[in-house]
This record gives sequence, C-alpha cells and structure tokens, in this order.
Amino acid sequence: MKKLGTKCYVIVLFAFLAFGGLSLVFGKPREFSQNENRYLQKRPEITMEGILSAQVQKEMESYACDQLIGRDAWMAVATNTKRLINRNEINGVYLGKDGHLFQRLSDNQVSYDNYEKNIQLLRDFGDNHGIGVSFLLVPDAAIVLQDDLPKGALVFDADAYYASGEVTDLREPLQEALSSGMDPYFWTDHHWNTDGAYIGAKVYLSSRQETVLPQDAYGLTRVSDDFYGTTYSKVAGLCGVRADELRLPTELPKHLTVQTRGRADSVALSENSGTDSAIWSDSLQALEKAGIYDLSKLTGKDQYAVYFGGNYGWLKISNPDPKAAGKHLLILKDSFANSMVVYLLPYYETITMVDLRYFNGSFAQVTEACDPTELLVLYELTNFADEKNLYKILE
Repeated sequence: MKKLGTKCYVIVLFAFLAFGGLSLVFGKPREFSQNENRYLQKRPEITMEGILSAQVQKEMESYACDQLIGRDAWMAVATNTKRLINRNEINGVYLGKDGHLFQRLSDNQVSYDNYEKNIQLLRDFGDNHGIGVSFLLVPDAAIVLQDDLPKGALVFDADAYYASGEVTDLREPLQEALSSGMDPYFWTDHHWNTDGAYIGAKVYLSSRQETVLPQDAYGLTRVSDDFYGTTYSKVAGLCGVRADELRLPTELPKHLTVQTRGRADSVALSENSGTDSAIWSDSLQALEKAGIYDLSKLTGKDQYAVYFGGNYGWLKISNPDPKAAGKHLLILKDSFANSMVVYLLPYYETITMVDLRYFNGSFAQVTEACDPTELLVLYELTNFADEKNLYKILE
C-alpha cells in the first residue's frame, strides 16, 4: 500500500510537471497581467548568440515564471501565507494599519546628488529663458502617514530635500488635512487622491496670490469604488485590503479643449467610450468629450488613467473663459500632476504639460511657443530625484 501511494504521488507530480512544461511550449502565452499591471515575458527567440551570452536562458527563466499555469492564484497563496506568518513587508510593500499599503522607500534608494543636479538644471533653464520656476515636489505617502506604517518600517528622510526652501514643502499642509479627517492619498496606489491634489493646488495657487476656490465648488463626483492601484499590484490577491474610491471634479470651465502628442499608453480618446452614459452627469460626459477624462479607463485595472486617458509627452489644455485670459502655465511633470491640474484650469488660458519620459521634442521650442507666465515643476519627490531625462531640456 505504501509503495502504491508513493507511485501515485510520483505519477501526479510527473503529470503536473509535464502538463506545465507542455503548456509553456505549446500554450498561448499571456501578454499582460491585469493583477500585476505589467507586460509579461514573451517566449524568447532562441539563437546561438543568445545561448552563448546566456540571454536566452535568462529570458526562458522569466518566461517560465510569468507564464506559470495559475500564476495569479499561486501568487495570492504566497502573499497571504506571508501575511499569516506576520510579515509586515511583502515584495517591497509595507502592510500598514487597516489595510493601508505603502511602498518601501529608504534613503539609499534615492540620489540626492542627482536631485541637486536636476534643481540646478531647471534653475539655469529658467534664468536663460527669463521664466520663474516653481518646484512642487509631492512627498511619498509613507512620509506623511508615518503613524500608519508597521513597526520597524524604514522611512525616507526628506528633510534635506526641502531644507533649502526653494522647493515647496507640502508635508505640513498634507498632515493638517489628515488631522482634519481628509485622507490625501490612495490606500492601494502610490498617487495622491483628489483631496491630496486639491491641497497641492491650493498651496501653489496661494503662492501665486490667487483667490482659491473651495474644493466643493468643483462638484466632486464619485465614479468608482473598486479601484486597486499599482501598490496593490505588488501584493495582488492579498485579503483584507479595501478598494479605493475615485472622485472627479466635474464643475470645471466650459468648452475646454485638449491637444496631445506623444501618446504613452492605450488608444486615443473618443466621444463614445463605451461606458454606460446613463450613470454619468452631463458635465462629466462633456469633460470626457473635451478630453479631460477617459471614462473607459474605469472598467480596466489602471483607473488612475481616467485623467486624460493616461500620460502624454505633450498635452495642452485651452480655456476660453475671459477671466483666465493672458495667463499661461507650463508644467514639467510626472503622473502626479494629472489629478492636480484639473484644479488649476479655472485660472489659466492655457496649461501645457510636458512629461519627459515620453517627450522627444525641443523643450525650449515648447517654452517659446506657449510663452508661459510661469514654469511649474510638479513631480513626486523621489521621482524627481531619480529623473534621468532632464538632459532633454537642453536639446
């Protein structure tokens, strides 16, 4: 009986391994993982040169891991097992209070030298073009919400980065908002949410001596209550994590127009997104047609891409309201700007945003063309410190 049991075990194990191996060879590979929000390794092209350089072996290993049958289920089992044994950090993500997820970020992951070089490059650019440059660099959620981190978590020390006073320090305004009951960050995504974005806009507009509209004047509309963001993707399948809510400002200036170049992801916006229009207000649909929102993104994994449909190398928003005439804003940015810029729309005739990750033109020519009243550098702090594309502003 014991021998029979051993034989059955061997047969089942062999069958499982054989099935898995055959599926890797003959099965249709998945191209994209919705759970992980990333493209998976394609089946490698086998060449003698690749074999000799060991590139084929590396790609085959990645391919086998990415295309494993039931990969999502296995990952969920592994993630929840780690949680059960009281692991408070999984795949570079801290498991905070009440299901709040944080990216692990330590001082040695960020280059202060590169940060200083980037500041100087932009300072010189502003001087050479006669433009005032403002730096609004958003602190990571773990910096602001330290009380929600698990015990022993590493916290990035941002003091030196804000010490000069040249960069607007948003830590205190965001912490004050938190104390008043406003949560400025998503729980499952690395971005700030619309409340955090409003705080950032309020601080910036106040520095420009603008009269700041209250947030409720923008007519916030809840469009999703099942958003699981990029941080959750690293611990996909983890139990007990609550979904985020997505709210969008809908009371914005009328007849806005959006122009884009350098599409980074997905397809162009269209007036018919395929979303059930019955559940949306007229103002929200009008904003979608103008190109401010792409509501079709709410049915996918990356719901934050509802802002403009994603990132572009160059994007220009025009506002015909006479109250905004004559003021032109140029923003050098990462994706944190997408949710904040909607709060700036009533104040400017044009807002031009450039994302250097996807921009291959002349930044100097863009600057001359839009003739900006001001240049705003709007990034998450550590993204700016690690930005390696600023050489493009010199071309």
